[in-house]
Amino acid sequence: MARGRRIEVEYRTLEQEITARGSNVCQFGSFDYASDAENFAARNFGGKGSPCSCR
Repeated sequence: MARGRRIEVEYRTLEQEITARGSNVCQFGSFDYASDAENFAARNFGGKGSPCSCR
């Protein structure tokens, strides 16, 4: 997920994240394991904390 223009790996569903943080949230994927999400973020976006822009 991206929030505040940074890549984050969260354990909430997209709906929970939007409820908690508002509509300025992007979801790039859904994974069963945090390590899969972190690897995806690293391969595709430079990892957690990297800058991003939602499209």
